[in-house]
Amino acid sequence: MMPSMRQEAVSFAGSSGRTLRGILHCYGSKTAENRPAIIFLHGWPGNRLGPHRMFVKAARRFAADGWPCLRLDFAGRGDSDGDVTTASITTMVEDTRYATRFLADRWPGRPVLLLGICSGAKVAIGAADASDIAGLVLWSAERMGFLADAGIAARKSAHSFKSYLLKILRPESWKKLVTGTVNFRMVSRALLQAEVATPLEREEESAWLRKAQVAFRKPVLLVFGTGDPDAGPAAAAYQAFFTGTGCSTTLHTVSGANHSYYSLAWEADVIDTTHQWLRDAATGT
Repeated sequence: MMPSMRQEAVSFAGSSGRTLRGILHCYGSKTAENRPAIIFLHGWPGNRLGPHRMFVKAARRFAADGWPCLRLDFAGRGDSDGDVTTASITTMVEDTRYATRFLADRWPGRPVLLLGICSGAKVAIGAADASDIAGLVLWSAERMGFLADAGIAARKSAHSFKSYLLKILRPESWKKLVTGTVNFRMVSRALLQAEVATPLEREEESAWLRKAQVAFRKPVLLVFGTGDPDAGPAAAAYQAFFTGTGCSTTLHTVSGANHSYYSLAWEADVIDTTHQWLRDAATGT
């Protein structure tokens, strides 16, 4: 009898008594004991689905090959408790730590791999100091702490505005507008409440980076789209940083891809590359 995919809705306690929720993917007997569990970390305005359900597709693919996967909703996003107005990269890092503890209770001794996109990649780096973190997969990682520059906030706001302007021109966007299915709260939050670090948060991010410089020596996969306006500087900064710490660092670029890989071909490239990287890491190649 063929093993079946199990997608389990899970919940566990987070900070301040809030309940965090997510979806756990397993695939029967194919959940290999020697393979890390993967926690998917979404970006600032996102949720556990990831852009265009990218996390769902990736989690099912990886789980079918032996990696159990948890798609997490950060506090104030998706189905998790909390208010997004009180969220920060720091609270998202804390949410991730609670998620790793949840998986440790479920599978004692199993290591964890953190996979983040956009702001979620910064969260992965911030939570990477735990001893059970086996590696990082960073999709479109935003520069953080002392790796960032003063102009990054303006570029992020301009890029978000341009992205939504282009979406307005698409027929499917007009259909959503006419049928009343546009999530205006999410759009306004992405445009007006973008994650922009304060000086205090930048210093905390820098502290995470300095901690990684001293103690983090695990494999890292960096993926960037060449159409992302900050991809070049971010790719160079992170490759130099992780290589300098002694991490086994792999950089992959997706030709023409934007920040969130809004193309079936770009999406497939990212998921295929990550899957092969996981397989190579599992076999030590």
